[in-house]
Amino acid sequence: MGSEETARRQAFADEMMEAFRRDDPGPVATWRARGEDLSSPLSAFLGPPLHVAAVHGAARVIAALLEAGADPRAPDRQGRTLLESATLGRDVQVIERVVELGFDLRTAPPGRASLFELAVPPPLEVYHPPGAPPRPEPVAAGARVVRFLRRSGLVADGAALRKAVAAQQEDDAYWPVVEALLEAGADVNDAGAGGLTPLMAAAMRGTRALIERLLAAGARADARDAEGRTALDLHEALAFEVDPAVVALLTDAGGGP
Repeated sequence: MGSEETARRQAFADEMMEAFRRDDPGPVATWRARGEDLSSPLSAFLGPPLHVAAVHGAARVIAALLEAGADPRAPDRQGRTLLESATLGRDVQVIERVVELGFDLRTAPPGRASLFELAVPPPLEVYHPPGAPPRPEPVAAGARVVRFLRRSGLVADGAALRKAVAAQQEDDAYWPVVEALLEAGADVNDAGAGGLTPLMAAAMRGTRALIERLLAAGARADARDAEGRTALDLHEALAFEVDPAVVALLTDAGGGP
């Protein structure tokens, strides 16, 4: 692609991003009339228009793009489906629209994050800018998606729960999505890489209320990671500050020496 075409495509991407932010479908007819490619990635960093619109929750733009012939089956640059991108956008209305296109909530691409895991917002969206109060809306939106997936008959996975627990800081910002995942059947004893369980992740953070909730949900305090460490061991070794109340909780739950 020549420099002039690259610059033109970037200008088109900027124009689209503004429409996505406003959820303004008006420009789509113009893009179609001038022959813009509505199914290919917008730039070296952005995926196809439908994917970017889905991440932004731009439901009206998505409808217009589909009417203009954009291909809903085209993957993004990471190989994600439109359903995965919609889940990253955490807008239930958009997810439902994508499902109507024939995407199956139960068909997860092998080796990639589940829809439940995609629904959990990354810390950068919640704790930004640094030092500011946590932003509740990304977590609330994630919890709504988790509840939608549960109503659709899906069972949450332990990886999503570990992600939410590990992201939680000293506050309770991630509590709504943690509760939604537990209600959706997430396995509190599911062990990920290195044998890390959700309880171990919470213990490393030192989040007492979260530890209490996981124990109440059946988390095993005596589980050990790949190096033989319990949640108590990890709390004492890696928490910013050892909390005697957390030590007592985990010891009483059977995680002591």
